[in-house]
Amino acid sequence: MKELFNISFKEAQHLRKEFLSEHSNVDHATIQTNNSVLVSAPHAVSQCRLGKPKVAEIGTVSTALLFAKATNSNLIIKTQNNDDDANYDEDCDYRKTIETMIKTQNIKYLIVFHGLAKFRPCDINLGCNFSQNTKPNQKLFLSLKSALETAGFTVFVDEPFCASPKTISGHFAKNFNIWAVQIEIKQELS
Repeated sequence: MKELFNISFKEAQHLRKEFLSEHSNVDHATIQTNNSVLVSAPHAVSQCRLGKPKVAEIGTVSTALLFAKATNSNLIIKTQNNDDDANYDEDCDYRKTIETMIKTQNIKYLIVFHGLAKFRPCDINLGCNFSQNTKPNQKLFLSLKSALETAGFTVFVDEPFCASPKTISGHFAKNFNIWAVQIEIKQELS
């Protein structure tokens, strides 16, 4: 598994471009496994929230692909801008697919990757809606936070983003009683 994460920035960019190009004709792409974990990257491409365009969170595609491959997890990645925001809009194809996958793949854990602007004071923000989204296994959440801090990252919880019920992780944690976390990773770690 170490070799999987030992790739250059150029290789990660190639992985991202190749995946998005392969799936550019669909709203989103999925990979299904027998694992109970679903990895999501809803802002992999530019999106539109309330009529305003937002840029893609570039590192989320390669992060989600590598993490899902390393853990043999299910995967969903937004691959086309359809003037929507899958992490904000309640009624969109991306969310409908997540709901289907939760039901058919027996998903119990949802990890949603996002990019965090480089001006933020932390390296990683873990959004759990003040523990509401991680109720099914709070010990797992604390282990994740501890592992990231041990690896040298500055980790904030619910600051600046808490993964409210409006987000993918908040919505599915609340409505399907699954463990969900929104992981915001600084786009440029120093």
